[in-house]
Amino acid sequence: MARKKKEEIIEDAKIEENASKIKQDANVPEFYTLRIGETLKDVATKFGLNETQLKELNGEVIGTNQVRLK
Repeated sequence: MARKKKEEIIEDAKIEENASKIKQDANVPEFYTLRIGETLKDVATKFGLNETQLKELNGEVIGTNQVRLK
C-alpha cells in the first residue's frame, strides 16, 4: 500500500512539473526587443530561460535589438 502512495506522489510531481513548464513556455514570446543596456543574461533571467540556449539561438547579437527566445 505504501509503495502505491509513493508512486502516486511521484506521478503527481511529474504532472505539476510538466504543467509548470507548459505555463512558463506560454509566457515566453518568440521574439523580444532588448532595451538599452539589457543583456542576454538579463533576458534569460526575466523569462526563466538558459543564457547558453539563448546564445545558441541568436549567435552574435550585433546591430540588432531583437532576440529569438524560442
